[in-house]
Amino acid sequence: SEAAARCGRELRFDWDGPENGVFANGPRKRFAEVVTNLLANAVRHGGGTIELSARMRSDTLRIEVSDDGPGLPGPLAGIVRRPHRREHGHGLAVARESARALGGSLASAPSTGGARLAFTVPAVHDPTALDSVESELDSLVRGAEVADTCAS
Repeated sequence: SEAAARCGRELRFDWDGPENGVFANGPRKRFAEVVTNLLANAVRHGGGTIELSARMRSDTLRIEVSDDGPGLPGPLAGIVRRPHRREHGHGLAVARESARALGGSLASAPSTGGARLAFTVPAVHDPTALDSVESELDSLVRGAEVADTCAS
């Protein structure tokens, strides 16, 4: 995305699932809020390449956002609970709240370097539908309004 490029980051997207007809549980706005906040966090605080991967398995959609930065400053549960001075941690708190509202979860995932956050949400596959969450994710990645400013 342009925002990622302005911050010296490369953003990659990988989809592993049916070509069409995958829909996440709940309102699209909430879904986009989770993904946008995860991408914004990676752009602002991560480094190098940011990867968004998504895979559909059975009735679950798992989206992971990882980066090559310094990693999270502590466990995710502590980051989203602490006071948000100058908005640090606020986006992850919003993302976790929205994930839960969708019947899903947000957690940190094992990583060999940098941060890796996993958003899991119930999903359905309707092979007759022409639209899909894949196109929504691709749109969020390409035109993501993920960062107004880069980390200094």
